[in-house]
Amino acid sequence: MVERYLFADEARCFTFNRQPNVSRYFMLCTITMTDTKAASSLHDLRRQLIWEGAEIGDYFHANVEKQNVRDRVFETMLGHDFEIQATPLRKVKGAASSQAR
Repeated sequence: MVERYLFADEARCFTFNRQPNVSRYFMLCTITMTDTKAASSLHDLRRQLIWEGAEIGDYFHANVEKQNVRDRVFETMLGHDFEIQATPLRKVKGAASSQAR
C-alpha cells in the first residue's frame, strides 16, 4: 500500500449571504503527495530567501508575496511530484441544503 499525504485549504470566503461583492462560489483545494519532501524544500527556500534579505512573512501566500518570491516557490514545487485538485462549490446550493435541516 502506498502512503499518501493530503492537505486541504479553502479559497474564497465563508460568507453565504447574497450580497454585492460576496462571491457566489466556495473552493475546496487539496494537494496530495507520496512524501513530504516538498515541505522540506520550501522550508529550505524560506531560509535562503531570508538569508538573501527578501521580505518574507510568517508563511508563503501567493497573494501577499512579491513576484520574485512566488517564482522561486513555483520553481521549487515543480521539482516534486504532487497532484492538486480544486473543487468549486456553488454557495447557493450549500446554503439551501443547510437551511433544509
